[in-house]
This record gives sequence, structure tokens and C-alpha cells, in this order.
Amino acid sequence: FLVEVLTHYKLRKDSNVLCVDDDLPTLNLVKQAIDSVGLNAIAENVSANVMNLIRDKEIDLAIVDLDMPTPNGFELIKLIKSEKRFANLPIIIYTGKENYREDLSKIEGLFEELLEKRSTNIEDLADTINAMINRYEEPPPVESVMKKKGGVKILLAEDYKHSQIIVTRLLKKNSYEDIVVVENGEDAVKMATGDRFDLILMDMQMPIMNGFEATEKIRQMPEYKNIPIIALTAFSMKGDREKCLESGATDYIPKPIDSKEFIDKVKYYTNA
Repeated sequence: FLVEVLTHYKLRKDSNVLCVDDDLPTLNLVKQAIDSVGLNAIAENVSANVMNLIRDKEIDLAIVDLDMPTPNGFELIKLIKSEKRFANLPIIIYTGKENYREDLSKIEGLFEELLEKRSTNIEDLADTINAMINRYEEPPPVESVMKKKGGVKILLAEDYKHSQIIVTRLLKKNSYEDIVVVENGEDAVKMATGDRFDLILMDMQMPIMNGFEATEKIRQMPEYKNIPIIALTAFSMKGDREKCLESGATDYIPKPIDSKEFIDKVKYYTNA
């Protein structure tokens, strides 16, 4: 359990927030807001340098001013969003620009929040940054996933809250948005009975009904005969992998989860 807590903390600590503003005093204030919520600031005051700066970096959130030299904030947001890996990057506009409302239509749908410098203090900015990063950690409402047509639907059965956060965060950062989380094997079986998922991530040690039994029951359903089920377990002992596979799991990932191995397997089994 402690390892899960520490992994969650590390994921959060490793979150990179890009902030771009040509006014250095403001840029330093934004950096302070990012630091205050325990995140890593990547700051740049020359907008023309940004695309090179983030070329090889993982970015979790961007904060962009509008009133800057070429490219201005509108143009920079378009440039960032044109990169496939930043297509889902949440962006906060933080601006002191006058009469910007008409120009917002140019970037409609490309940003999540807009804060005006004259009416937003540093604490409000920090709260907004914190809330945006926390979105990665919360699965969407079950109803919205169930109603959605198309896309990859993933069922996560996991009783530890920190493990739920870690897995949800990794999935959402890699553009897997349709995630349903349950806390025991019995609920996993019920959820699988009510809908069809494209991938199941199954913790093996859960209350009420463990993952071994839940996997066996799900495999008995005709529609889940070939659906990939990845077993997650903290018991990295000899024979664990075989036991998971015998119960019907397609593959096995030991805890603590290695981020790269986890996402590579998710992409493989969802043909991404």
C-alpha cells in the first residue's frame, strides 16, 4: 500500500506544467503558483521557443498568455494542439489582453479555462492548476461511458484508491478516456454483464470476490471469450503469472506498475 501511495506522489511530482508569458514578473508568479501545488514548471518567456522546448517533453497542462509577439497566444495554442501528442492537452489562458473576446472564436474548443490577470490572484490560479491536474485522476461518470458509442471502453477492478488513481491517470494521459472503476470482483462481473468492454484490468486481491474468481466468471460469458483481461497483482511470487493465466487472464502486470510496460500492453491489447 505504501508503494502505491509513493507512486501516486511521484506521478504527481513528475507532472510538467508549461507556462508561457513574455512578461517575466508575471511568468515568475505563475511559476510560484505551479510550485505551490507541488508540480514541475517549464517556463518560457519567448513564445517562438516553445515548440522546440516541449518537443521531447511530457506536458500535463499548459498556461498561455494571449498578448505576446509572434507567435501570439492564439497562434501558439493552435501550434501546440496541432501536434498529435498534445491534442488532448488541457490549456489555461491567463491573460491581461484587452478586447480579446472576439478573437476567442479562432481557438474555440482548444482551451479549458480562461483567467484574466486583473481579476485572478495567485491563489485562484494555483487552485485552477490543481483542479486541472486532478482531472487526470478522476474517472468519468459511469453513465457517460455507458452511453458513449465507439472508442475504447476499459473496466478497472481495483479496491485501493491510490492504485485507482495511478491507473486512471496513466490511461487518461494516454488518451484513454472511457474508464469505469469498480472496487471488487463482484461489481466487475455485474458491470461486464451489463455492457461490453474492450479491455479489463483486474486486480487479483480484492474483497467480496477476488480477481481470480471474477475473471473465471467473466470468461464464461460468450461475449468475453476473446476480450483481453490483464491481471494486476502485488504478489510477484513464483507461479503468480501462471495462476492468473489459468483463471483466464490474457496477460499479467506486477505491482508496483511500471508505467511504460503498462501503457505498452494497453496499447497492444487495444490495437492502438
